[in-house]
Amino acid sequence: MSHQIQIWAQTRTVCVIHEGILDLTGMESGRAQGVAALTEHGFSRLLVDTRAVNRDPTVTEHHRFASTQALYMPLHIVVAVVVRPAVFESTPAFEKFSVDRGVQIKAFVDIDEAQAWLMRVTN
Repeated sequence: MSHQIQIWAQTRTVCVIHEGILDLTGMESGRAQGVAALTEHGFSRLLVDTRAVNRDPTVTEHHRFASTQALYMPLHIVVAVVVRPAVFESTPAFEKFSVDRGVQIKAFVDIDEAQAWLMRVTN
């Protein structure tokens, strides 16, 4: 489990890049650091890149993570998650779980489409 935070000043986006094994602890840590960076820079766009993850969180981990979204994710934040095509579903479970809890989030397999969507929905 590891991740890095990148600040994309030109598009006012914070990017959390996960790699290796991604579990509940990694998701929570990435969210905390991503939200802190968003707050520090005054941005509202969060892009989460999971293409380099070789073990995805379980459905239970996604559900537990989403159950705390309302506590830790400010309402003005918009989230795009980029996943590998092999794990993409029509509506991934994590997206549904988070949307049900009031988070504006969408999953993509293409990072450029994810960034374009973030730009459209946040102006």
